[in-house]
Amino acid sequence: MTRFAHSVFLALERFSRRRFLVCLLFAVGSMGLRLALIHSHPIPTPFVADEFSYLLGAETFKSGRITNPQHALWDHFETLHEIVRPSYTTMYPPGQSLFLAAGWKLFGHPWYGVLIAFGILAGCLCWMLQQWTAPVYAMLATTVLLARISIFGYWMNSYWGGTVAAIGGCLLFGTLPRLAREVKIRDGVIAGIGLAIWPIPDRSRDSS
Repeated sequence: MTRFAHSVFLALERFSRRRFLVCLLFAVGSMGLRLALIHSHPIPTPFVADEFSYLLGAETFKSGRITNPQHALWDHFETLHEIVRPSYTTMYPPGQSLFLAAGWKLFGHPWYGVLIAFGILAGCLCWMLQQWTAPVYAMLATTVLLARISIFGYWMNSYWGGTVAAIGGCLLFGTLPRLAREVKIRDGVIAGIGLAIWPIPDRSRDSS
């Protein structure tokens, strides 16, 4: 048994050296596995207030608008997690809604934007871990993490998961070891993109 486990580990270690291929397999595999279960676990129905706010943003972007006109009776319009003046829009950063809008526009339903975002996250997660540890351990850690949060988790089965923010975090923290070794424009651009889509929490409400 020990010899068998050792041979399996060596095989995984050799395969993990193909870094780009491993990241691509995690991205495609996570999406493919969820799609394979679409009949037993259909596209989720939104029911949390945050989800409707993100979907409002998605519908706004899908329609080619950045925001919506203020409703004539806004002072009687009771809603959660949405801004009603000076215009009617979601209160959240645009990243999640942009992915939802893309899935809606390309495939006819906003959930496909969730699926695409999670596939990108799976690949970015593996890429980030590859910068911090040996490729084989990055592959194993990615497998464990995705088993915890993916196929049946709310990040892939709702419209308000933290997928887009996590993509930003992976891009940012994945470039730190590379920038520590050598400063390159490419890594700086990747870090900038990660920082741009990784929302900074609003602490002003905590002190009020």
